[in-house]
Amino acid sequence: MILIADAGGTSINWRIISDDGKISQAVTNGFNAYAHPVGKLQESIESLITQLPEKSIDKVFFYGAGLLSEENKAIVRDQLISYLNPALTEVNHDLLAAARSLLGNEPGIACILGTGSNSCYYDGTQIIENKPSLGYILGDEGSGNALGKKLLRLYCRGGLPTELEEQFNRKYAIDLPQLLKEVYTERQGPDYFASFSKFLFDNMRHPFVYQLVYEEFAVFFDSIISQYDNAEDKVVNFCGGIAYYYANILRQVGNDKGFTIRTIVENPIAGLTIYHQNNDL
Repeated sequence: MILIADAGGTSINWRIISDDGKISQAVTNGFNAYAHPVGKLQESIESLITQLPEKSIDKVFFYGAGLLSEENKAIVRDQLISYLNPALTEVNHDLLAAARSLLGNEPGIACILGTGSNSCYYDGTQIIENKPSLGYILGDEGSGNALGKKLLRLYCRGGLPTELEEQFNRKYAIDLPQLLKEVYTERQGPDYFASFSKFLFDNMRHPFVYQLVYEEFAVFFDSIISQYDNAEDKVVNFCGGIAYYYANILRQVGNDKGFTIRTIVENPIAGLTIYHQNNDL
């Protein structure tokens, strides 16, 4: 049996390939190696075990947020071996999950646009170039975090059209002192800012909102994608909720900037399953 995991801060999506080729799935609580204690991962693995159709596990392929450093990879690997005792355990960053899911064994540019953002050039086997995301304070262009921050700045400075400002007030009932307390006293992170991006999605047909999102995606292409060598000659692919739900605007920006966008999916787990069926069975 093979286990494949795509782990984010909210949930871990698992695909289970049984010895007879049957594919099943499970969902457990999320885990981000930078943000969560190892106990949260342990709880998720314990929950997974109760959902497994068989107990003999040959291979585990675990991809997740916060797994760039060897130290964090080792922490996750140790827990998987301790609980599941597989013959092979591979732990990788979620950017490799995006690349393998979106491109398989083909070269191209793979991007994540979700709560945060990231990208890489993948040669069909490994990531060979990455323009660093810089995280939710310094970077994350094009992400839910960036869109939410932009919306909040406009709201606080009176930059929203009247009808949008009224809708925002009805939905959130938040004032500037309360917002600043949330951000600086409660130390809210990227999930908090990204939560406001839903307001933009709900009002996507409003010309002001469309332009706001368009401009943020344009920043992503200008600041990140265009920095890859000969980027205009490479296919660009996306996964993540922001890419998926704003796909029409994203494709328009890509087209206007001269890039070829091929695939946009919400979650990489289906493509990862196909990848490992083709490469590890």
